[in-house]
Amino acid sequence: MYRFVGASSGLVYKYSSTSQAKWLPGGTVSYAHSVPLPTWLAAETYDIYAGVGDQTQIYPTIQQANNGNDGRFWYSLGTQMGIVNASPTTVPTTDYALRYTSASSQKSTSTSQSFRVNGTDWSIGVKFKLGALGVTRTILAKGGVTAGTQEFRIYYNTATGGVSASWSNGSTIFTVNHATTLVMSTLYSVVVKFNNTTKVLSISLDGGAFTNGSAGTGSIPAGSNVMTVGADTSGNYFTGDITDFAIWLVQVSNTQNTNYAAVSGGVSKPVRYSELLNSTKFGMLEYFDMANDVGNQVGSRRGLSLTPANSPVRVALN
Repeated sequence: MYRFVGASSGLVYKYSSTSQAKWLPGGTVSYAHSVPLPTWLAAETYDIYAGVGDQTQIYPTIQQANNGNDGRFWYSLGTQMGIVNASPTTVPTTDYALRYTSASSQKSTSTSQSFRVNGTDWSIGVKFKLGALGVTRTILAKGGVTAGTQEFRIYYNTATGGVSASWSNGSTIFTVNHATTLVMSTLYSVVVKFNNTTKVLSISLDGGAFTNGSAGTGSIPAGSNVMTVGADTSGNYFTGDITDFAIWLVQVSNTQNTNYAAVSGGVSKPVRYSELLNSTKFGMLEYFDMANDVGNQVGSRRGLSLTPANSPVRVALN
């Protein structure tokens, strides 16, 4: 993990590498790494810090046998770097997203069955902005819209004007609707959770109270349906921006739901999920950050990939 701090402005940029060096007790490790720099990093002299730990955390998590610890396990490299940037772009104040357009059939997909949630409690969170109304639009789904092709689905429901979620037991679809009417160009956080014992699917908007759907029957089949962001396999495409999504193999707590809705990124993208959100001990299966300030789709927690189709566009949510 690397941290650049402007010597005069205090502007902070944090970059977390997915690389894993071979750290061994008592050993010496030499490691060279290229750090991408965002276009908004203004011309200035920066102090450079390094740390070691889980890339999903805000701060490094491993204390080193070195001098220079700032109290949060960041260690000064004892050097400064001058950055020349005559035309810096606007500093992001919230986050980046991938913009999907239904007219262009844009989506991101994975055939990996690591996204299965059958046979257990589960939760899914997604943050998005609507770019159009008037048509039911799938935000993300595993499978399609029919009972025989769907495992789970979250979508803008034109019949209710709000967000809905559903799951299928292979022959029947069970749905829960949130009462809030959605509008365009507003960033929403939706979390749905499923109780595998009661077969109840619940939905929350922006960290608020959960609305429960009716109890279903049966279980989600262990299907081989495609995981799709920005569409479903039945061809219902989303128009708007999607910033991230998360899947847990537990029913998230109210604290996790609130944390997921509250955190939003920032100048250094200080990893928008707290320990309650990202730690495996809280049941997280996968987290995808669809875009950030140095490139697209960078946040797969376990190294999975989503393949974009028809070039969804990276946009700033300023």
